[in-house]
Amino acid sequence: MPQDDRITEYQDRDFPAIFRDLPKLGSQLKCPNCEHDIFSDDINIDKAIAKCSNCHSVFPFEEETKNQQWNRRRPEIFQPEGIEMFRLRNELNLDFKWQNTKSTHWFMVLFTIMWNAMLIPAAVGALLSGQFMALLFMSVHLMVGAGLIFNLLSNFINRTFITVNAYNLIIEHRPIRNPFKPNEEIPVAQVSQLYVKRKVTSRTNGVPSYGHTIMVILKNGRQFKLIEGMKNADKALYIEQEIEYFLKIDDRPVPGEVK
Repeated sequence: MPQDDRITEYQDRDFPAIFRDLPKLGSQLKCPNCEHDIFSDDINIDKAIAKCSNCHSVFPFEEETKNQQWNRRRPEIFQPEGIEMFRLRNELNLDFKWQNTKSTHWFMVLFTIMWNAMLIPAAVGALLSGQFMALLFMSVHLMVGAGLIFNLLSNFINRTFITVNAYNLIIEHRPIRNPFKPNEEIPVAQVSQLYVKRKVTSRTNGVPSYGHTIMVILKNGRQFKLIEGMKNADKALYIEQEIEYFLKIDDRPVPGEVK
């Protein structure tokens, strides 16, 4: 059996049907005459016509493009700055830096610096003078200070990596493992819908600041937070859009979602 046929047989056997129909990277159309892949250099977007480099047929592709469009209720959101996306035939990768997508609470930055600036010199002095009982009494405050530093560093350094393949939707936060933002791994067969909801995270002089959460609805009706705290609605909606498109989940209305 030729090698290409073995690869096709492996893909058809090991991947769910929804992934077999995804276009290969770099091609969206096939020639209606010889089934050869049509690449971007042979496509005229303005006139909606394409030319086959194999048999040299020229054909319109408007109807085929319409058939490939996904059921989307809102206009397509183009890739926002700060979010990286890479799509393969059987895998989707998205990642973003927390600093680019989450609001920086400068009050907490200042509070963290002041808390540790007062506490650390006292702890060092107690340690050098051998006052270990004083260290014991300060232990809870020291743990709070360490937690504040840990959270501050993760907000400035961490990235979130989203991987979607034929089996799982995987969320990883690296390089610092934040216990308040655990990694997730969800079987894609259980995913029914994604949507974005908004809530007020803080107020400054009466003006609210909003955070956006990407929610997942499972087929058993359970809902949970996939990613939260994104300050820009379009970035959250873009992630929802790309995951739904890759998994071929129709964009259906959900009560309480961002319009």
